[in-house]
Formats: sequence, structure tokens, C-alpha cells
Amino acid sequence: MYADDLVIAAHSEEELEALLLRLERATKRWGLTISPTKTKHLPGYFVPSDTPPPQLPIGDGAVVERVESFPYLGSVLMTGSSLSAEVSLRISRAAISFHRLRNAVWKLPGLSLRTKLQVFSATVIPSLLYACETWTPLVEHLRRLETFRLACLRSILGLTRLDCVRSSQILERSGQSPIGEHLRQARLRWLGHVARMPSHRMPKQLLFGRIEGARRARHGLEKRWSDVVQEDVELSGLADDWYQRCQDRPQWRRLVKDATGQLEAVALQQQRRAEERRSQQRAERRVAKAQQVGTVGGTGGASASHLGHLGQSTSGTWVCPVTSCQRAFDTSRGLKVHLAWHKHRGDVTAT
Repeated sequence: MYADDLVIAAHSEEELEALLLRLERATKRWGLTISPTKTKHLPGYFVPSDTPPPQLPIGDGAVVERVESFPYLGSVLMTGSSLSAEVSLRISRAAISFHRLRNAVWKLPGLSLRTKLQVFSATVIPSLLYACETWTPLVEHLRRLETFRLACLRSILGLTRLDCVRSSQILERSGQSPIGEHLRQARLRWLGHVARMPSHRMPKQLLFGRIEGARRARHGLEKRWSDVVQEDVELSGLADDWYQRCQDRPQWRRLVKDATGQLEAVALQQQRRAEERRSQQRAERRVAKAQQVGTVGGTGGASASHLGHLGQSTSGTWVCPVTSCQRAFDTSRGLKVHLAWHKHRGDVTAT
């Protein structure tokens, strides 16, 4: 029996103390001991920091420590419902898996891109999205996961940020779907798995059970998993008789795959439109700012050594000397980095 394999749940501190003593007596009869340093007390509700912890005795005079989070079977259990710690853990684990294969797979010249992407989907993605079927993520969490995955895909494709390849194009080249669709497909599959369970199983009772007489407040509440998966079912077009349809496991998997595939195409199209809109807005802002501060430089390409000879406007703004760009910067350092990007593309001649 390992320390992270056993969880004791109780409704009160007194009941928890009694169960802990019974467990300790039972382990001693078999010659086992409980590690006081590895045993933690995690409340299932919010506890103010100034509240004294309960004195739960364990071992020879030791007391169980109260914590706000605890790693259990690869995931992070927390007192609250925030996913920030879980997302940070998943990104760190996936980063370790990715960097271990950097020289053996990603930088291996004789290996095809298709094989590299298959290894990426089989090793890094499971570490990144472990237990994601039970998440209720926010936009911030999806953004962090997507940012990490795009950084990995750029490295596999041999791209850098100086190449200015859009995120939607990276996903299309690698054959990957948006991270939100990965999570939606996992939640729908888990929904079907729970619905097929016998009625006495606790996951099914928690999903379909309701507290009699309990009413939630109207504003400021966090989304429950049932709320998120209900939106998934409605967006996927599976709201009609989903409970009967998910009883056939192969059929439900096909339905989920087809529905999420259609949503994936729509999500990629929306992402491309959003990227084009942001690019157009940035270009309009650059033109407006350049017109405001005036133009500086010659007519055509520029040399990286010209930076020291560029004039500075009265408003303290530096302007790119490339006529087709003329982007404005607040500092000379920003203009230096920008000229390095032009040099990478061949617009700037090194002298």
C-alpha cells in the first residue's frame, strides 16, 4: 500500500479522527506504519487562514498537517475549484516530456514530420491533458494550454516567432485541433461513460443527483461540470435523447467524433478571422501612428547600421526606415529588434 493510494473522507473532524485511529490500528496489526510527513489533511470547504487547524494525532505524537492542495494520482486536489494549480502542473509535466525527446525525436533530421507529430500526440498531449474530462476550464486556462502547445509545434515544425506564422496555420500544418475541442470531446466521452454506469455508482449519483430544497444564488457562481457538459451537448447537436444514444458505446464515440469534427472546422475558421481582424487593426494603428509622428528614412531597404543615424521625432518615437513598413516605436531598442526581423526576412542589409 502506497501513501498516495488511500483517501479517507469524513463529514466532520471528529469522524475523521476516529477513522484515522482505526486505520492506524489496522496497519499496525499487519506490521505497516503510516508516514506522518506524507499524510495531509485537505478540507473540502473554504477555511480562513486564521482558523487553527484540527489536532489529528498520528504516529508517536505527530499531528496531521492541514494543506490547501495535495497531489493525488497525478492530479492536484484543492480546497477550491480553481484549475490554475492543475494547469501549471500539467504544463510542467508536458514540458518535461517534450524536452526529453528534443534531441532523440524533434531535432532528428532523418525522421519525418508525420512521425514526429504522431510521437507528440502520443507522449506530450496525454501529459498535458491528463484528466481533462473532469475540468471546468476558464478562457485563461485554455489560453495557457494553447500557448504551450503552439510553442511545441513551432519547435517541431522548425519555426520561430520571427517567421510570423499564424496560430491557425500552425494547427493546419500539424493537423491539430484547437485545445478547446480536445477538452469538449473528452468531456462528452466521459459523460457517456458515466451514463452507462449502474445506478449505485457514485459518479452517476453525483451527476444526476440533486439536493432537495437547495437553491443557488442568481449571480457570481462558478460553472459546474454539469453546466459545461450541458453546453457541450447542445453545441454538438446531441441534446435530443443523448442518454439513450450514449448507451451504445461505439455509436456514441462516432457521434462525438463527428460532432466535434464539425465544431473544430468552425473554430479554426473563427480563429483565422480573428487573426486577420487583429492583423488589420495593428496595421491601421501603425499607419495612424506613422502619420502622426511623420516618416523617417530612405526609399527602400534599410541597413542595420542606419539605426545610429535615424532621427528621433519630437514626441520621442523611433520609426522604421523601411518605406513599406514605417512602424513606430517608443524606444530605440524596440527599433533594433524590429530591424533584426527585417534582416531575417531579407528586407534589411547587414553592413
